[in-house]
Amino acid sequence: MLQGSYVRALFFEYMATLGMLDVAYVPPEVSPFEMGGQWGTDDLSCLSRYDGLQYVRVTGLGAWCLGVRDSYEPEPVAREVLFKVLPNLDVVATQRSPAAADLLFLERFAERRADSVWRLGRTRILAALEQGVSISELCEFLAAKSSEPLPQTADIFLGEIETRAGALKDAGLVRRIECADAPTAHLIVHDRRLRNFCQLASERYVVFGIDDEAAVRRGLRELGYVLPGSRS
Repeated sequence: MLQGSYVRALFFEYMATLGMLDVAYVPPEVSPFEMGGQWGTDDLSCLSRYDGLQYVRVTGLGAWCLGVRDSYEPEPVAREVLFKVLPNLDVVATQRSPAAADLLFLERFAERRADSVWRLGRTRILAALEQGVSISELCEFLAAKSSEPLPQTADIFLGEIETRAGALKDAGLVRRIECADAPTAHLIVHDRRLRNFCQLASERYVVFGIDDEAAVRRGLRELGYVLPGSRS
């Protein structure tokens, strides 16, 4: 019973929300899920909300993640006229009630201004990009769901954001060490054993990648210095 409840929670909360599974469920109190006559469960209509999970179906993404398929290609966005993008970056619904999935996707990039109006916003778009969504996905969505081509102002707006988003790259974590004086810092960053690992961060600070720590410590010892252990 406990294992079954755990598996249901795993399917419902994680695999389904990641898009690996399609799920079908009913209210848990009407589920035929049996608690096995366990002592203390006679008066319980259900053990948890996950008891209502009835069926699961592995998606294309799930099959790829589980190693059943060698590759995965997202399905193209279905073309359906739901919105109209205005030159002022407002997105207006042309239908009364777009699907919840379409609204959830749109509201990752746009802020609701009225019942049927959203405004594309730089802050929201950048936050979505930080989470791994791309500008091309947004453009594909708007092109498939819009009644007209994107206005020029929207094209320029999204293009500028995409350009700026590609201007920075995560180069990994670094450690920063403080030197007693500027000459010591310059000595370290110009030493033949350390110059490929260390960079000057300011007058007395030196930084290096955490993956290079062993080589840096070795070079510092050969130079006559010691780097204390890292502070947790």
